[in-house]
Amino acid sequence: MSHTLPTLWTPPGLVVSPHIAWKDRWSFNGDFERPVFGPSLNTWWGGETYKRDNGEKWIVPLHRCHSFIGCNGAQPGQIVFLSDCTHALANQVRELPEIVSDEDGLQ
Repeated sequence: MSHTLPTLWTPPGLVVSPHIAWKDRWSFNGDFERPVFGPSLNTWWGGETYKRDNGEKWIVPLHRCHSFIGCNGAQPGQIVFLSDCTHALANQVRELPEIVSDEDGLQ
């Protein structure tokens, strides 16, 4: 799942971030090789109930991913998944995957 983080950081040549029109929420050191974000990133998804065509209810469980990137136990370029994550990476520290770009943009 991809996310856009509203920050005041802008790439060289840009005056205003295209992603935000209000006060910044996160800090970013501007380093795409060894990023540091602050404070933590806390994402929730799911928790919805849907009705299938046959009338049966389908409940999507509530999920959480809560992490620090490059701070509070993670070195720059690492992500530490906190214990309140509902996925298998909870309580683990991992290297961030490489960001690869192509003609259409970032992948």
